[in-house]
Amino acid sequence: MKCFQQMSTYYFSKFSKCFNTSSSTFLSFQKRFFQTSINNKEQLRNCENKNLDTDDSLNSVLEFYSNLFSLTKAEVPSFLPLDLLWQALTHKSYQHGKFPYNEKLSFQGRQVLKFHLALYTVSSFSIYKNNILTLKKIHDFTSPQTMGVLALQYGIDKSNHKKSGLLKIASESLCAIIGAMFLHKGGAVTKEFIEKKIFSQKTLNDM
Repeated sequence: MKCFQQMSTYYFSKFSKCFNTSSSTFLSFQKRFFQTSINNKEQLRNCENKNLDTDDSLNSVLEFYSNLFSLTKAEVPSFLPLDLLWQALTHKSYQHGKFPYNEKLSFQGRQVLKFHLALYTVSSFSIYKNNILTLKKIHDFTSPQTMGVLALQYGIDKSNHKKSGLLKIASESLCAIIGAMFLHKGGAVTKEFIEKKIFSQKTLNDM
């Protein structure tokens, strides 16, 4: 363990010097890079970036959000910005993270959902009954097996790029949509959405 700490300190100091623009080491690296033949440099893979703004892709996304928000396709972009709608459906693995992805939005949305789950239990369950919410029920409700299935029912699979791990991706996207709504529209609108579109479709009694 001591040896590992010493090695970490050594390499950290080396990297610190390299990122110092006044360092002779950094300047020598820079000089050597530009003097190296292009044939000897690592080539970037020729990735064909999918155009996210194609008519088919955009129509599919608007159709999904129209169903989810109970709005017309024309009303969807005025409810949430189009770039935010794309981001909420974009997994970090897409194009190696070159596009804004939904990881932080999903985390935010999941916490908001758990908060409303807690409020829901206070108003819906009696402390004298055995069906009081447990931590396991909260975990099960926010799991891909529950949220993912619900997202698929709203047609989210038509907007995803890959079928592998679909339940998890669908679950993260639905939570990201909640997070996007919370940050852009506020708590009241998000609360109404959760109650109408999630709690009404899947109750804790089903868990």
